[in-house]
This record gives sequence, structure tokens and C-alpha cells, in this order.
Amino acid sequence: MGCFVTVQYTPVNTDGERGPTVSEAAAARVEEGIPVVSELKIVGTFEEGQTVHVDAWYCGGQQGDSDITWLAVAEKEAEEQDVIELASSASRELKIPFVAIGRVLEVRAATLEPVSSRRVRKNCFCSRAANVVAF
Repeated sequence: MGCFVTVQYTPVNTDGERGPTVSEAAAARVEEGIPVVSELKIVGTFEEGQTVHVDAWYCGGQQGDSDITWLAVAEKEAEEQDVIELASSASRELKIPFVAIGRVLEVRAATLEPVSSRRVRKNCFCSRAANVVAF
């Protein structure tokens, strides 16, 4: 951020002869984009007492704390009470508790963007692990 993008182009023909290099710089500096997180994955061993973590792709300037919510969801999510919130913080790691056994782990991440003195929730993404937590 704050830099100028510059490109240099040196033409070369099929005989390998080089022409003069031409340079061009952008008129504006690179600015921060809107915070976005995607490609969330839960990585680790899905057993009680094990620690799993979130792997994600982030874009939008210097990364700060994002809202991360860890859930344990019944395999057949029929009703809302079949969801147990395990943790809600900026922690990218979770030690799997006993109450998650037999459930699917889910993680939700929301990027935050400062607006005045408040933090405003922006893009929210969700990832569900394919594995059920075992004993």
C-alpha cells in the first residue's frame, strides 16, 4: 500500500533481438481494499482435546482482528438448537471440547472495517468441516 505500480516492457522478436525498454508508472498510489476473507478451511485432527485452526485467504490492507465464531452443528441441522457455539473471538485456534463429539465443526469469520471509532462487520464467510468430531 502507498506505492506506485510500475511496469517495464522489453520487446523481443523471434530472432532474439531486443528493442528498447519502455517503462510506465501508475498515476495513483495503491490503496487498501475493503477487508475480505475467503477460502476458509478448518485444519487439524477432529478429535476431542485436539486443537484445530482456521486457514483462510485475506485481502484488504493490513489484517487486524476478525470476528471468528466456532460452532458444533448436529449432522442433521433440523432446528436452530442443534447448534452449539463453542467460542467467539479473534482466535484462529480451537481446542475441541467434549460437547462437540458427534457433531460437525463449523467456523464463521467476519472481517471488520473501522468506521469512525466503531468497528463495522463486513463480509462474513462460513466453512464447515467434512469430518465429524470423534472421541
